Amino acid sequence: MKISTRAAVLIAALLWSVAPSDANAQGLCEAPSAVCDARAAVFIVSAFEPLASAVRISPTTLVTNRHVVADVEEVTIFRADGPVVTGRVVPTGYDGDLVLVESEDLGEGPVLEPYGDVTSSTVLYTVAGDVSARVVQVYAPGRLLLAPAGEAERARLHHSAYSQFGNSGGALVDQNGRFVGIIASGGEGRFEAMQALDLAALTQQSGPEFADESLRIGAATRACVEGMEHRGPIADFMVEDLAGFCLASANRQLFDLAAQTLARSRHFDAAIALLNSALVRDPHALNARVALVVTLHSLRHYEEEIPHLRFLLEHVANDRRLLFLAIQTGKWTDEVALAEDAAALIEEHHPEAAAAAKRLLETDLPRPGAAP
Repeated sequence: MKISTRAAVLIAALLWSVAPSDANAQGLCEAPSAVCDARAAVFIVSAFEPLASAVRISPTTLVTNRHVVADVEEVTIFRADGPVVTGRVVPTGYDGDLVLVESEDLGEGPVLEPYGDVTSSTVLYTVAGDVSARVVQVYAPGRLLLAPAGEAERARLHHSAYSQFGNSGGALVDQNGRFVGIIASGGEGRFEAMQALDLAALTQQSGPEFADESLRIGAATRACVEGMEHRGPIADFMVEDLAGFCLASANRQLFDLAAQTLARSRHFDAAIALLNSALVRDPHALNARVALVVTLHSLRHYEEEIPHLRFLLEHVANDRRLLFLAIQTGKWTDEVALAEDAAALIEEHHPEAAAAAKRLLETDLPRPGAAP
């Protein structure tokens, strides 16, 4: 988000905080009743991110994303019954995108307990603040795309339940209203949540004794986000600092976004390094893998794309842009099976483009030379 947008939303949040409002008031909900009931455990909040969400996990405790608070010490909390109260960020050494917020003024209401049994048949819902309507609502359902990669300590839950700006820190729940994740990021039908089961590690690594480490991670988060808001191209002397701050934030999504920012300024080596770091942290990170494929393709490093394209064709089989890239890459690297698989998936998911895919598959395409 650009600085001007951040400032405009902050002004709106401040006006909201002093105006009479029934913020978070619950309206109609067409989801299962247990999912609708989960809205009462979700709050709209304001901190480093002007408007976001948080989930109540005890009578006095909320959980939200680290990128929502960065290095601030207090969070503004909009209660469902009208009052605007303050929460205190609990210092943490947890190296992921979560943080606890304490407040004695949350009022009465339910809490959500972590639940970890998510399968491909589980229906998932985002329950989070709608910043334009000023309510907590339930968004269109989705399903699991990829379970957290078991070998990665901070692996995320990848899903297709819709979320949008302001939903960060909200609850991802199943069809029975059970709390499986904390909304973190995503787009283009590929969304991510921190696992609710990670709350155990977060709690163990939170408290006053983690103050120095928490400040370091929070300051790095701020510097990373503000560095990406820089207007104009990223100069050479800025690359190392931006990459360093974003890596120090311990937030894999910020690795992705910084890589895209650097790639737009043609700092491709740094961008690729960040995306590879993202995949080490979370091998199932679909959006990081998509960004890496697009970057490698623009550099004409086609052979390097192949393993990533194969992974994506297995797990993101309906992405039309990727499927056409896979046909090109398959033809230019003599990976005929890759090209044919992509064409078949286009015919299955995008029949209106099947003829174009067939022509591309059958056309003799000269391979472009290596990019400078």
